[in-house]
Amino acid sequence: MVDKEYTVKRSLRMFEQVANRIADYIISENLPVGAQIPTERDLSVTLEVSRSSIREGLRVLELMKFLESKQGGGTFVSKPPYFIIPYYELKKNPGSDTLYQYYEMFLENSRLIVINYLKKAKSVNPVEQWLYLNETCSWEAFCKLLEKLGSTIENPLYLSLWSSTKTFLEGHHYFNNLKDNIPYVEFFECFNNKDLEKLNQFFDKCCP
Repeated sequence: MVDKEYTVKRSLRMFEQVANRIADYIISENLPVGAQIPTERDLSVTLEVSRSSIREGLRVLELMKFLESKQGGGTFVSKPPYFIIPYYELKKNPGSDTLYQYYEMFLENSRLIVINYLKKAKSVNPVEQWLYLNETCSWEAFCKLLEKLGSTIENPLYLSLWSSTKTFLEGHHYFNNLKDNIPYVEFFECFNNKDLEKLNQFFDKCCP
């Protein structure tokens, strides 16, 4: 249960104070990912604010991926991503120009993941070792490879931003008309051969 030290002072933006105090509680108590936090009613009593303010504060933390609500099961500590895309969290239509900018970001992080991996790798296993159940050169195989490579490089931010932009673009069906036109065979051949110059050319060609 939350201690009295987390009690908030009333203000015009009470939900922000509530969100901050709940976040402080999670951090100071070292609650692990998956731990359940007190109910809205308990938080309302402990923080001495209305349940509507508690609900708004929890919603802020959910948008930040600090918390995860399960219908009928309560609210649990989650692991926030390094990057949060505002349009995705606010459920707003970003427009074609903004989507294209996020697609460029997706491609650039794909390039950085591959290049960083190859520069550090002493040798490259055949691509077939990375494809799990899908042995064809396809969008699914491409993404599986990027996920695997991104998890092995030193900087985790590349994979985090790559994953966030991919999820965002998929939510807007941006890849539907693109993924069938990507020359996957060329990419996998360049990867196997550690041909950095041709890999850079490949990513350049992927921008329509």
